[in-house]
Amino acid sequence: MRSVEPVGSSTPEGLRPGTPEVVKPVVLYDGRCRFCTAGADRIRALDHEGRLEVVSLHEPAVRARFPGLTLEAVLQEMHFVRPDGSMEKGHAAFREILGTLPQTRWLALLWKLPGFSFVADKSYKWVARNRYRFNKKTTCENDVCSMH
Repeated sequence: MRSVEPVGSSTPEGLRPGTPEVVKPVVLYDGRCRFCTAGADRIRALDHEGRLEVVSLHEPAVRARFPGLTLEAVLQEMHFVRPDGSMEKGHAAFREILGTLPQTRWLALLWKLPGFSFVADKSYKWVARNRYRFNKKTTCENDVCSMH
């Protein structure tokens, strides 16, 4: 089951569909989290063909490009925004990233296994809640860690 969430001007979490700013899928992540940044760097390293745009939600242009997305929403879960404005969040965003990159596309098939989506969702949410604990050397800017 896909958790596609169309986003538009009538949706609280919105990207206006069809805006020229999005020509390929965009991955939005917490750029103040070292664990998240390491994951974003891995995505970029695997994306030899430039299929994805990987952007920290803290970049100044993000709020202008995605006016309906809140800081809190993206801090809770990574977002995958398609050029048509639809999006996936959390483990479903991770599945979409895997499915977009040729060398990891086969891993996206795991979501077709019975129960895998449920386990992936619970696992993703646990990791997201605890991501600042994975690196003892992590320092938080602007009290971001206290939000989790």
